[in-house]
Amino acid sequence: MNLSEIVKDSIRYPLLDWKKILILGIIMVISGISIIMTIFLTNITVIGVLVFLGVIIKFFVDGYKIKIIKSSLDGTNKPPEFKKWIEMFVTGIKVNIVFIVYFIPFFLIISAFASSWDLTAVGPFISPSVSSMLLRMGINAISSSGTDLWTFITFLYIILLYPILQIAIANMAYNDSKIDTAFRISQIINKIGKIGLKKFIAWYIIIGSLYLIIDIVGNIIGIILFLLLIAPYVQMYFARAVALIYQSESPTN
Repeated sequence: MNLSEIVKDSIRYPLLDWKKILILGIIMVISGISIIMTIFLTNITVIGVLVFLGVIIKFFVDGYKIKIIKSSLDGTNKPPEFKKWIEMFVTGIKVNIVFIVYFIPFFLIISAFASSWDLTAVGPFISPSVSSMLLRMGINAISSSGTDLWTFITFLYIILLYPILQIAIANMAYNDSKIDTAFRISQIINKIGKIGLKKFIAWYIIIGSLYLIIDIVGNIIGIILFLLLIAPYVQMYFARAVALIYQSESPTN
């Protein structure tokens, strides 16, 4: 499958079943609102409970994304059903463990330089939208100087790491969600080599740019509609794109 076909298929994929978008959207609304409500509260206990609830619910979102990748790799062309919720929940936990491990250098930089950092540069990291977080962090880094050199370094680290991390997650999905397969670096590098570095970079730029555009437009329409319709569409679109690029190989290979 060439790059143009991957993009078209990924854009069309979520629209094949609006019911799945809405179900995922409802889950994301509950998770998102739980966390957003903490902004208006002062009771630490209540805030802690809401954050915990929001994170727990998010595990189902991440688990479903893996189901999309796995079903796509198995040749299914429609979004998978919402079932086996416990399995989906456990898979979501695995996804977050993988993310945390890959982001350890990022957290180490934060820990080492937080005292001298402008913490508004770190703030975007907590954004529920990766694209929004990267955009805001990048603007902050480019428009600032001095201690924000570390903002730029972490921004660059995330930009370079994120596409590799997606292949790691796809490798885990391909291997029945066995978490150790997300850390088989030689397999991941070999897979990127089979895809073709130029094709992989082009995929990342095109898919990432569309992700960002959809995300920005979605943020304009309001948080509830964004979480209910736009955010789940983007998550399904991106998961499908990851699966398709993972199983894609350069014609020269």
